[in-house]
Amino acid sequence: MMDGTAGDSPFRFPVTAPDGPDKVTGAARYTFDVTLPGMLHAKVLRSPHPHARIVAIDTSKAEALPGVVAVVTGGDAARLPDPYYGVAIRDQPVIAIDKVRYVGDMVAAVAAFDEETAYRALALIDVHYDLLPPVSTIDEALADGAPLLFDAPAAGEPIKLGDGITSLKEPRPNVLCEFAYTNGDADAVLASSDHVFEDRFHFSRINHFHLEPHVNVARVTGEQIELWSCNQDPFVLRSDIARIFGRPANNVRIRASYVGGGFGGKSFCKMEPLVVLLAMKASRPVRLCLSLDESLLTLTKHAGILILKTGVTRDGRLTARNSEIQLDGGAYSDASALTVVKTGYRITGPYRWEAVTTRAYAVRTNTVTSRVGSTRSSNAWVIGSVFEVRLRIIRRAAWASASGSRMAVVPVTTLRRSLNYCPQDGRSSVPLLSRSVRGQRRH
Repeated sequence: MMDGTAGDSPFRFPVTAPDGPDKVTGAARYTFDVTLPGMLHAKVLRSPHPHARIVAIDTSKAEALPGVVAVVTGGDAARLPDPYYGVAIRDQPVIAIDKVRYVGDMVAAVAAFDEETAYRALALIDVHYDLLPPVSTIDEALADGAPLLFDAPAAGEPIKLGDGITSLKEPRPNVLCEFAYTNGDADAVLASSDHVFEDRFHFSRINHFHLEPHVNVARVTGEQIELWSCNQDPFVLRSDIARIFGRPANNVRIRASYVGGGFGGKSFCKMEPLVVLLAMKASRPVRLCLSLDESLLTLTKHAGILILKTGVTRDGRLTARNSEIQLDGGAYSDASALTVVKTGYRITGPYRWEAVTTRAYAVRTNTVTSRVGSTRSSNAWVIGSVFEVRLRIIRRAAWASASGSRMAVVPVTTLRRSLNYCPQDGRSSVPLLSRSVRGQRRH
């Protein structure tokens, strides 16, 4: 709150955050708090295997348990008009169809009078798997003859970009998508640089770790679908639900409430279509609230490998950069295609280069699906951190050799010469990136 006194606020009157009083008094209502008359509670059976074909599922004992109203499997999802979702590349089924691709993949779901009954019903579902060899790392997935996560191309298309930029969908086995661009002859500029530094950086997964779990409540009445959701993108979600269930968008209503933390972990489709499918089959409202353990099995930030080759002149000016970015996308697309593009075009950072070559791609592995989203702005924190680590390495090398052989010390004033926007002689430097790449910065 701003009190509006001189020097404290640009506003004439006191300003209060619209959601402030509700949140600090406990009056705020989240999706977690939603209850509807006759509402059922759902729980999900998850795969214990990283990679396997589903040979058979027997749900008869679970369906016979008193209190169980509906059980959903991949057979139910397969009958939907379009049972897959994902940003640009749609490869994730509403619930596993024929195959599981990571430990925690959703295999069956139960809607019952209460959560205890739903949990008991899950224990009665018998699933027969035909185990397949998994690929758990980027190197394993890219190896010659590696097991394939998908036997056929997924629906969708690559992210559309400007001229002169490569954007590919599933360009080779176990690679979800690829982004590349070249400006100038990076190899030639590196060859003429006084010094070239090459490094390989590894970054690990983290979870978005929002306090409010993933939770949704769905109600289906005739042709109308109503969904109470903590999703961060209600309009995108509405379009996805309409497409998956073959309904016009005006027959789908998303009721968005306060979001108890998301950071990108609640963007785009997650388990919302499954809740709608359960409500449709049960003909009653259904609530599915994931545990924290289940949220950890729903989405993480990408792990990855970043290989950089950086050219530097003797006086410390940056000349060229050759980058290869490998992101572990996990089992399904989610928004990896978008993340690959954003990571790729940010690799130049705030610096000017005579030439740049960048290649970024997401690799499918039998691990939890990855997606950065707004967590640290789609890998911007990774790129920024690597930039500064790289420059510190260069400065240390310069300092160690300042007395003679390699290069002069690289002070901050010298690095300023390489900044993408830095007044010099009364003029601003011209960014290296082509217009088509610069245009993507708006996303």
